[in-house]
Order: sequence, then structure tokens, then C-alpha cells
Amino acid sequence: MAVVVIAIFAAFAAWPGGGPHSAEADVDSVTPAAMIGSDGSTINISIVGDEDATDVLSVAATGSSTLDNGACTDEDAVDCGAESGPANPVTWAVVNGPFTATAILTLDCTEPEAITVTATHNGDSTPVAVVYCVLDVDEPQFVAEKDSDDDDEVYDFSWDASSGDCLIWRADDTFDLDDDGSFELSDDDQAGFFCEDSVRLTVTEDDDGDFVSIEDCDEGDEGVDDISGASVEIDISDIDSGDTVFCVWVNDEDFNFVPTVTTGQATSVTIVLASGQISCGGSTLVQVIPRSSSGGPAAAGTTILLTSSLGGSFQPASSLTSSFPVSLANFLYTAPENASGTTTITARAGNVQAATAIQIVCEVAPATTVAPLAPPSAGDGGLLNSSNAGYLPAALAIAAAAAVLGLTAATRRFAAATADVAGVTLPNPVASSRQPGGFALLASFVMLGVALLARRWH
Repeated sequence: MAVVVIAIFAAFAAWPGGGPHSAEADVDSVTPAAMIGSDGSTINISIVGDEDATDVLSVAATGSSTLDNGACTDEDAVDCGAESGPANPVTWAVVNGPFTATAILTLDCTEPEAITVTATHNGDSTPVAVVYCVLDVDEPQFVAEKDSDDDDEVYDFSWDASSGDCLIWRADDTFDLDDDGSFELSDDDQAGFFCEDSVRLTVTEDDDGDFVSIEDCDEGDEGVDDISGASVEIDISDIDSGDTVFCVWVNDEDFNFVPTVTTGQATSVTIVLASGQISCGGSTLVQVIPRSSSGGPAAAGTTILLTSSLGGSFQPASSLTSSFPVSLANFLYTAPENASGTTTITARAGNVQAATAIQIVCEVAPATTVAPLAPPSAGDGGLLNSSNAGYLPAALAIAAAAAVLGLTAATRRFAAATADVAGVTLPNPVASSRQPGGFALLASFVMLGVALLARRWH
């Protein structure tokens, strides 16, 4: 019995089309001869399968493009007599495997379009291919080019498109159809853009550390609306059919790049003072710098007002910011005449404000001290010693003593001479005050008293 069962299974397996998977054939690859083509051109699509099969191979394309299976050449594997093209989809009868078939895709597009080609066999899902259709593959509407002094440096770019899609062809021969994305460029590389007519395209170099300028793409050129820093904005509808706008991003490692900023509503304000201290009635320059959220100047027409907590005046009383790139307003602050102290200066720009302080100093003339009047002096006549002690008492005492001695001596000589003439003996000088000797002694006492009084007076 077992032998019979085995024989039945063997016969089933050997029967043509027998076995649940023997008649199924998978498609291994769907490969287009080119990834991009112009409207009306043709591109061959190669379909390869690797298993024996006897069923229908079907190839379909999205969009308005058409297919043709007239390129059937492998008659041993595919029944070329079953051709049905041009159509969408096209089919073949696969009679053997492995097999190769070629479908001819004729492109049809009025704007950049991605066409997906799908091949199926026996309803199985298979790999797909994407082919891009543009109006003219040789004439993109915009080309970004890189000029760098470093051959090995790779620079990052970003792009976005409003109101439609762009097909970007990158330097590495890859494609992408979308409304934004990124790409890389090295020295002498290019990237091309094929866009819908309604698109406003913006392309920006993100690695701007040594960015210098954008050349050959000046404002006023066809389609170029604005060049700002490392960004270019292009209106595709302004570019004539068949024309291409080229812009070259130039980089130099010796250049110090300054990031671009944009105007906007004031979100911060800064006050700069020429001096932090002034006198009463004095003046100083006050600068007010309003900035947007991006760090750029506040939008034109932003009102700037200043106030002082201690009063004073500002000239002008208020200011309106002018157009970009003017980013500051100048005021002359004059302090009050009679207010001394610290005044708070507040600047308001739109809905934001900032404050700083100025010291006001009122100068007061120093008080004059009148020295007491000194009695007039005729000088010391040299009678003051180095310690300002008086020599006058001592001098008077010495003078008195000298006078007494002199007077005594003179009296004695007068008395002696008279005695000699008269032949008499000199009397005792202390015998009587009425005699000349007594008079001299009295005079000496008087002079000594004068000296003592002079010392006391001094």
C-alpha cells in the first residue's frame, strides 16, 4: 500500500503543471533603460523572471503614458504571437522560463511626473520601477552650481517649492519629485530642477561657514525674485520656455560669513548709553536697538518711545524705525536742572521694553571759611628764639643791669673827682639815699621792676 501511495505522489509531481508551485513564475526585476525622459520619448523596460512558467505576464504604467510589447525577442520563453500592444497594460504568454521581456514605454506628460511601471505574473506582486517624465530633459528651468576652493568639501543644500512639485536631478544621478528636499554639491557639481509652472522655488546652501556670494544669478535676471545671503528665490512662471537660470554658490575658506537675518515684529530691545553719569541739565546720547525674533532689525514703522523716572527731555520725543537694514534709533537725553539721583530710562519698541539707569549729579560750590583777624604785628625784631619764646624780658633785664652799673660807676667817678678837688673823704654810699650813691641804687631797683613787668607782659 505504501508503494502505491508513493507512486501516486511521484506521478503527480512529474505531471506538467502538477504540484502547487511548479506553474508559478516570479518576476525578479523591472529595469528601465533610463530614469528620466522628455515628453514624447520612449524608454525600454526590461522584465526578467527566473522560474519555469506557463501563464500571462502583464506590465502596466501609471499616468497617461503608454506601453508596447512589440520588443518581444525571446520566443523560446515568451509567446511573441500573443502581443497586444500598444496598450496599458500589455501582456505576454510565458511558455517557458527563465524569461526576459521588454516593454516600450512612451512618455506623455504636461508637467514633471513620476511614472510607476509594474510587472506581474500569475497575479503575484513583483518589483516596480519609477521613470520620470519632463517637458525637456536637456533644459531644466533652474540649475544650482558649486564653486569651491576645496575640491574635497561636500556642501549641503535644501530646497522647497510652493504651489506644486519639482523634479530635482542630483549630481549623483538620483532623482526626486516632491515639494521640498535636500541635496549635496562639491566643487563644479550641478543640480537641476524641473518644476511646475506655478512653483516659487527657494534653494539655500546650509553649510555657509565659508560662503562668499551667489554669482551669475543677480536680482533682475529672468525668474530670480530675491537673493538673500545663501538663498535664491525663483518664480518658475517668469522663466520662458526653453530657458534655464544658472546660479553659482561661491565658497572661500578665508571668508568670514555673516549669517543673514530678516526683519519682523520687535521681540527684544537694547539700550546703549554714551555715558552713565551726567550733571544736572547735562545731555547724553541714548541709542535704542529693537530686534526681531531672528535677531534682525524690527520691521519698518516700529514706534520707539523713551521715558525718564526723574524727568528731563528726549530729542526727538519718539522715533519710527526705517526700512531694513537700519536697525537703531538715536535720542539725545537732557537731564532736569534740579533733580539729583538715579533716573531709570525706559525704551519701548512695539510691545516690548527695556530699562537702564543714568546717574544725575548736581554740583554744589564748596563753602568759604573766613580766618579770624590777627592783631597787627610790627615783627619780633629778632627777639624771638626758634621755639618762639621771647628774648625781650631777658634783654630788658640785662639792659637794666647795665644801666645801673653804668650809672653807679659814673656817680662814683663824679664823687671821687669832687673829693679830690675839695680834699675830703668819700662818704659811705649806703649812708644816705640822698647822696649820689643812694640815687644809683634806687635807679637800679626801678629798672629791675621794669624788666620784670616786661617779662610778665610778654
